[in-house]
Amino acid sequence: MKSQFLTVLLLATFSPTSLLAAQQRHPHWSVDLDQYGNSVGRLGKTSAFYSDDVVAVTDRYVAVAVEAKEPAAGLRRNPAESESTFSVLIFEATNGKLSAKCGPWTVDGWFYLWPSAGGNFLLHVTPSSDGSHLGVEMLLLLSPACAQLKQLILRDQGNAKTRSLHILQSPSLRTLLLVKEQKEGSRYELRDSETLDLKGQWFEPISEAPIIVGVSDKGFLGVLPRPSSMVSETDPIADYYRTFDGDWRALPVSNYYSFLSDDALVGTKGSAIEGWKVSTTQVTAVGLDGTPVFSAIVSGTGYHVQRSSDISVSSDGNHFAFILDFSGAGWLWGNLDMGPEHHAVYVWSVTHESPCAKVKVGDWPNLPALAPDGSWFAVLDRSTLSIRPVLSPD
Repeated sequence: MKSQFLTVLLLATFSPTSLLAAQQRHPHWSVDLDQYGNSVGRLGKTSAFYSDDVVAVTDRYVAVAVEAKEPAAGLRRNPAESESTFSVLIFEATNGKLSAKCGPWTVDGWFYLWPSAGGNFLLHVTPSSDGSHLGVEMLLLLSPACAQLKQLILRDQGNAKTRSLHILQSPSLRTLLLVKEQKEGSRYELRDSETLDLKGQWFEPISEAPIIVGVSDKGFLGVLPRPSSMVSETDPIADYYRTFDGDWRALPVSNYYSFLSDDALVGTKGSAIEGWKVSTTQVTAVGLDGTPVFSAIVSGTGYHVQRSSDISVSSDGNHFAFILDFSGAGWLWGNLDMGPEHHAVYVWSVTHESPCAKVKVGDWPNLPALAPDGSWFAVLDRSTLSIRPVLSPD
């Protein structure tokens, strides 16, 4: 009788339904994108312009940009002077099955891919024009089946290498801020991510006011002194905040340049690297009023530890992720100016200081993309797209 009870219990525990539910919540798979084209990974096998936003996820799908394979004959063109052709592949999140292929598009340069709040995808692209490298920028809303739901022609025109329009997205994915930099100042458009409908627009002349570097569904993060360009190698330190219809006010904290949610910020601060000494990275989340939400320090015996990507957040505001670089520290490596090195994706829940996931990646990983509920993430490393689960810290 006891053995029969255990058998029934085991069958209930490991039934196909329960196993499927576990797979759906914590998917785990990888795919080599070389079978579809050249993956548009960071400095990987590609001739397309670099973009960190080439992977986007919803609760059910994973989208990734891949560049068309070069012809067998002829030399690869210089990406700084030529067009490139790419497509967007959409995979089922639970099992990695290819669901749809969007495109291809022939573009003059940069492009960006994001999820929308309603489970669709946004593509910011500049298709090439016949006879010149001048093109009109567009923002496309694509369904997971690759249907073009909406197209927005952006105001900016010109060579993609000097394009001055960029787009910010709120952590919830519901709000977009289109920013066009001009000599006289910056022009802003606030739009709904799912309909692309205009919610507001304004022009701010060059002044002593902060420049906007982040958007939520309620307000903006600002930086002073104003950087020379929004596209920078260094992370802007967000010192100011204002609501959509309010005035700028100084934040009680600094160094937190990214929204975690409408009411919280997340950022990192690395200790100084001094050759032989081990350095650490402090991770902190705070409320807009300065109230501590989360704090942790990442260190590694014999390593310098530095964040090397932007911070990705889940749209529910409970998880965030980024890539950490670990490089050799100590007397030997300080003298040789070299050392062992590796990179890893770290994922946290704001409820626990220990990481929910630590996954080593290769030399050229792109920004990890978190599922809306933070239960899994996708990362592209050269030609390999990987989906990994995020387990509960409890």
